[in-house]
Amino acid sequence: MTGIAISSLSKNFNTAFTAANLMAKTDFASKFVASLGVAPVRRDLLKAAPTDAYLSTFYASAFFAKNWLDPSPKDTDNIFQEMIEKVLSNRMSVGEAVSDASAKLGLLLVK
Repeated sequence: MTGIAISSLSKNFNTAFTAANLMAKTDFASKFVASLGVAPVRRDLLKAAPTDAYLSTFYASAFFAKNWLDPSPKDTDNIFQEMIEKVLSNRMSVGEAVSDASAKLGLLLVK
């Protein structure tokens, strides 16, 4: 998810606000997500789901998706990669791999 914010230290707050407002509008948002190949965060744009099977899954999931602050991008990438590899190599079931990854992510949050 991408958010738009204006720094309280901005020297040109009105212009920054105008730019942020334009970026949040439907026209810009639809072009932005199309260029990135991701699902939009605007509900009005989610109504027009793509026919692509891969992207349509993300559109359907966007209604109940949650965001979280990644405590360590390098470590979380490794945890997710290891989780996938354990399932693909049949070393763990999907449920076991998810539980294992969840426990490891929990440890990152307490660091």
